[in-house]
Amino acid sequence: MKTPTLQAFTLLLVLLGIVCSTAEAQKGATTSISATLILASNEPGETDSRLHPYESTLRRIFNFGSYRQIGRGSTRISSPGDGSLSLGSGQELLISLPETDNSSIRAKVHWRRDGRTLIHTTVAMKPGVPTLLGGPHVKGGNGNLIVVLVAD
Repeated sequence: MKTPTLQAFTLLLVLLGIVCSTAEAQKGATTSISATLILASNEPGETDSRLHPYESTLRRIFNFGSYRQIGRGSTRISSPGDGSLSLGSGQELLISLPETDNSSIRAKVHWRRDGRTLIHTTVAMKPGVPTLLGGPHVKGGNGNLIVVLVAD
């Protein structure tokens, strides 16, 4: 026959084991991140149909005349950990994830072109919700580069 103190101690050990195993499982969680490189132009025109899910947000935040997808990439990163993805045209994102929780993903993003840093920032992403990074002016052009990040 178990005493109430022994039963409470046993229950406490079981709960502690569950909490520790859940925390350890989250520590090694893998996050998929996709990125879309966009050329935003002052020239009026149609928006690339591949950008339809982001068009209203792009227009509300950046207000350019047209948007065209010029690159795309994705990566999977274990948390904590680092990853990189190429967007074409010499554009690359280096992404570092610390330990994450279930509600948001904090990521350090290092945007580079031909090995030169364009932007180094930290963003808080929610799974499935686009995060937009306004980028540099296009040399010899009339627009800017934008990156849309989506974590799943």
